Amino acid sequence: MKPIIPLVALATSCLVLSCASDSHEADEGVKGTLHSAITDRDVDIDVDHGVVTLEGKVNTEADRERIENLARQTAGVVAVKDNLKVKLPTPGDFGAIPGSAPLQAAPPLAVVPQPPTVVTAPVEAVPVPAEPAPPIVLVPNTPTVQIQPITVTDQIAAERIAQQIDHDAVPVPQPDHVIITVNSGNAFIKGSVDGKSEHDELLASVQRAGGLNTIYDQLVVR
Repeated sequence: MKPIIPLVALATSCLVLSCASDSHEADEGVKGTLHSAITDRDVDIDVDHGVVTLEGKVNTEADRERIENLARQTAGVVAVKDNLKVKLPTPGDFGAIPGSAPLQAAPPLAVVPQPPTVVTAPVEAVPVPAEPAPPIVLVPNTPTVQIQPITVTDQIAAERIAQQIDHDAVPVPQPDHVIITVNSGNAFIKGSVDGKSEHDELLASVQRAGGLNTIYDQLVVR
């Protein structure tokens, strides 16, 4: 009679190899699905026995949550290890957030060597704008931040900035006011904030609103 134990061991080994192969193929399928859904170039995805590990950097906290939720909702995923880092824009760096307006230092004040000469002349009518300047836009939960559009076109950008600041829940300086003037697609931010973190968060929020050419940072950090 032939020994049974070697046959059992052989069968067990084949079963283990088959399971390992099936698990690898399943992981590769999940990885391919995730790469199709998550196109962020700085995000690395690894799958091991259904456990997804996310590595890399994303622009915002909203991007991190979006990627983690996509991974958790993908068929075949049993767990997610989220090691993603959120990178905040550095004030003064151009292109800190893709598609956002560059930050620039406040333009220097014009130097007038002497007062202009006053010339007496007949009074001329001052041209009146065809339409009045739009009203100040207030952030719903941030009354100390006011946004003043200069034209109707600027009002669209002003409302978008207000919505973004409200969505980001940017810390508000008290009792001082921050005035954001939107003129011809440029944003001029004036006022004072309590610290560098508040300064950076406000600038980042205005950047995320989009649709601006240039942001002039004229904020004072107390």
